[in-house]
Amino acid sequence: MISICQYNRLKVAKNTKHGYFLENREGDNVLLPHKFAAKDYEAGESVRVFTYIDSQNRLVSTTQNPKILLYEFAILRCVDIAPFGAFMDWGLERDLLIPNGEQETAIQPGEYHICYLYLDDQDRPTGTTRVSRVLDRNDIELEVNEEVDLVIWEETKLGYKVIINHIYEGLIYHNEIFKNVFVGKPMKGYVKKIREDKRIDISLEQIGYKNAIDGNRQMILTALHDNGGKLPLHDKSTSEDIKETLRMSKKAFKKTIGALYKEKKIIISDKGIQLT
Repeated sequence: MISICQYNRLKVAKNTKHGYFLENREGDNVLLPHKFAAKDYEAGESVRVFTYIDSQNRLVSTTQNPKILLYEFAILRCVDIAPFGAFMDWGLERDLLIPNGEQETAIQPGEYHICYLYLDDQDRPTGTTRVSRVLDRNDIELEVNEEVDLVIWEETKLGYKVIINHIYEGLIYHNEIFKNVFVGKPMKGYVKKIREDKRIDISLEQIGYKNAIDGNRQMILTALHDNGGKLPLHDKSTSEDIKETLRMSKKAFKKTIGALYKEKKIIISDKGIQLT
């Protein structure tokens, strides 16, 4: 079966005036129009394509790379609106429709929104910005310390809401953020805590002393090498200076330089740290 709104690897069956007909092992076929082909193909050649239902309800494929895949989230820009919905640029020739009923707030041209891609009742690609409605809050199949994929969703008073593995909702607290984050940014994170009310706390740093030290250790050594072996930071430096230079908390910085000092990798003085 050829998957809709996903990538498929298919073989070229024949070349026609309309384009290339591609087939899978079961003999299912789809048209790759010439204008969407990356090059000229030979019969039997394997091609990786994205397949979807077009505006005329035809199954077609393209070598273009969309900005979002089926049942995933991404930030997309609105390029036009109509009485029935908004059209978002998702990287293909035909824009992605978000019907009025699927808009959390009314979308205007030029705006960026976190969107979710699904199929309507005719298997046509459709978007929604009603993020909360499609997230799973019951069957959480995650473990503490597990590495996860994140999409930054929105900022709140407590921190940033994130979408975890395109399935769950989580939160990163403001006082635990030492990296540049912004809405729509994809990042890696770690499950810090799963609460009884099914809320999930996320950390951008590896959980546990050893993992945190290992990651921060390499970050400091790299920064030292990039700055001639010296950094004007020490255990008396302000939290703001440390965060601005290393995107790291003062607590993590002090633990890490203490470990590096014991390993005789660095020297610590009132002027800063330097490689031995």
